[in-house]
Amino acid sequence: MTFTLSDWMIYTMWAIFGLMIINLLITLFQSFWKGSFDPTFVLNYLKDVLYYVLPLQIVVSVIPIDPTGWILVIFYFIGGIAVILKYLLDIKRKFQQINLSPSLMEGLFIDCAIFTRGNEVASLSRCLVLEMDKFVFLVPDTISRHS
Repeated sequence: MTFTLSDWMIYTMWAIFGLMIINLLITLFQSFWKGSFDPTFVLNYLKDVLYYVLPLQIVVSVIPIDPTGWILVIFYFIGGIAVILKYLLDIKRKFQQINLSPSLMEGLFIDCAIFTRGNEVASLSRCLVLEMDKFVFLVPDTISRHS
C-alpha cells in the first residue's frame, strides 16, 4: 500500500464500490427477511453507478487538461468523499431500521371505540393494529354505530 496521489484516487474508488456492495447486500438480506424480494432494486445501484461513479471517472479523464493540475483532483476527492458519506449514512439508516422493534401489538386485533364530535360513539368492535413510520393506525374490522 503506497500513498501517492494516484493510489489515493484508486482507494477512493474502492471505498465507493465497497460501500455500494455492502449497501446492496444489506438491502438484499432485508428484502429476503421481509419476504418482499424484488429484483428491480438492483436497478437503483446501476443508476448510482451512472450518477456517482461515471462523473468521477469523467473528472479523472479530464485532469490532464486542467492548467493548474490540482483543481480537478480536489474536485474528484470532494465528490468521492461525498459519495462515501452518502453510502455510510444509507447503511447507518438501514441498521437503524433493523434495530427498531415492531410494536408488540402490531398485527393484533383489539377492542376499541372512537368518539365523534357530536357525542356520537362509533364503536369499533375489532381493530387491526398497524405500525408505519412511528404512527399507529387502527383499521376497523367492523363498524357499528351506537346513539
